[in-house]
Amino acid sequence: MSAIASLFQEAARLAAGFRESAPARHVPRHDYAASLATFDEPLPAAGADMADVIRQLAADAEPGLHFTTGPRFFGWVIGGSHPVGVAADFLTSAWGQNAGNHVAAPAAAAVETIAARWLLDILQLPAESSVGFVTGATVANFTCLAAARGEVLRKAGWDADAKGLFGAPEITVLIGDDAHTTVFSALQFLGLGHDRVLRLPTDPMGRIDPAALGDALAPVSGPCIAILQAGQINTGGFDDSSA
Repeated sequence: MSAIASLFQEAARLAAGFRESAPARHVPRHDYAASLATFDEPLPAAGADMADVIRQLAADAEPGLHFTTGPRFFGWVIGGSHPVGVAADFLTSAWGQNAGNHVAAPAAAAVETIAARWLLDILQLPAESSVGFVTGATVANFTCLAAARGEVLRKAGWDADAKGLFGAPEITVLIGDDAHTTVFSALQFLGLGHDRVLRLPTDPMGRIDPAALGDALAPVSGPCIAILQAGQINTGGFDDSSA
């Protein structure tokens, strides 16, 4: 067996052992401080055997790992992953493709195209819709708000892609008081500011008060973005999109 085959096999063995043990386990044995102490050592002066590196990584990391893939995990809104997805991710990492365009990674680009088509079909969205696969909630919110920012400014006669935001019409941003923190991060990254938004009162389920939204929208005459939430993080409540 080659060194690479042996290395990959050892990584798969360690990964499978962790996944198979998750259903019977609860919370990490180490918090951040303990994990930091475990990993804290001087920069190595020389390399090490590849398999030893993998085994040491697994041994040091395991006490500080949450069992998000097990049936006993109910923390935050973090979901588990399916075994076949993990196996496909192994392959994706091993292939090491740069999926930046169709020429650099033909297979990756083709898979994204078909996955996007399937997703539109599942969600019953128009086939001509644009689809982007992102890393998580922050980038998803960033992408959607970037599209909204460009569209409301375009309708006001301003090309934000060409001219930037200097001198652009002011955008009114309305958001619920219980909006997820990632939305405020995205607003900050986009130059819309996380403090200059108009925060609207919410009910005990974290949903925007429709009357408050209507009152806030009434005097707005320029570009405006209203951010509604589908699934409040603690209650699952949905903002009323018909308001």
